[in-house]
Amino acid sequence: MPYAAPVNEIKEPITIVTDDGWTLRGEWIPGPNPAAPLVMASHAMWVDRRTLTRRGPPSVVSALQDAGLNVCLVDLRGHGESGPHATDGADFSYDDIVRYDLPAIFRYGRTRMPNAHLTVLGHSLTGHAAMIAAGLATENVPDAIVGIASNLWLPKLDRNARTSLSKQLALTAWSLVAGRKGHFDAKRMRLGQWGVPAAYVQQFAEMFTRNQLGPSGGRAEYEEALRRVHIPIYTLASEGDRILSTPDNVAAFMALMPHAAVTRRVLWRRDGAPQPDHMGLVLNPECEDEWHAIAAWIHYQAKTVTPDSWKEGP
Repeated sequence: MPYAAPVNEIKEPITIVTDDGWTLRGEWIPGPNPAAPLVMASHAMWVDRRTLTRRGPPSVVSALQDAGLNVCLVDLRGHGESGPHATDGADFSYDDIVRYDLPAIFRYGRTRMPNAHLTVLGHSLTGHAAMIAAGLATENVPDAIVGIASNLWLPKLDRNARTSLSKQLALTAWSLVAGRKGHFDAKRMRLGQWGVPAAYVQQFAEMFTRNQLGPSGGRAEYEEALRRVHIPIYTLASEGDRILSTPDNVAAFMALMPHAAVTRRVLWRRDGAPQPDHMGLVLNPECEDEWHAIAAWIHYQAKTVTPDSWKEGP
């Protein structure tokens, strides 16, 4: 491990109120050095912030703590403690996460530690939403973003016709189920802990059909936002992630940000052993070295250390 800072067990419950009035809940985990970088971290679709701390140590958060970083964990709307939930009748879309949740998280980080280097770390959903939100933002833009298995589904971002067809069929099925019930219950389908409203699922299906990223019924506004991103981006992808965020898909999504300084890390098959899948990238303890490499990269970007423990992947 590249660092041996003492792990701080102090956790403070926090609330973040978005501009549209939703209350996001999470926890503040201060590092031993108040001048260290701050990481605002959040989760993937259908799960919550516990995926970044469970089965640990080691965990993503324990790796950040080992590195002496200040950490703030947040549940996005409709997930974990940030209810109400879709199964309770709550209605929200991907637009709401991009336009309200992530800007509120950016703002909280800047307010909590005004002079700190601010990194947003997101698994899947939070990663790509943070990148789009950074391109839309006029203030409180983070200094860097880490996206673990973060990309969006579009036919033009997928070179594999079979994979693209699988995504189209999945989106069609999810949309039909969500449209019939008013929400998609991921727990009942054994895909996660939390459901999402019909509008949320249908927006992803609509973007896939239109083959462009943007608000429901709108133009490719989110692709325009990505072209305005100029901050450093670190991405972690795995060959074991065969559908949701394949390395090729992640690379194609990163190419939508031509002005960002992107560091790509890819876990390829080695010695015949399979690499972690989509959730394994944050749950599998064998990824501990990758989590420490992310922490080292954050320190490198903040210029608090200049380690040689991270590498740019292929």
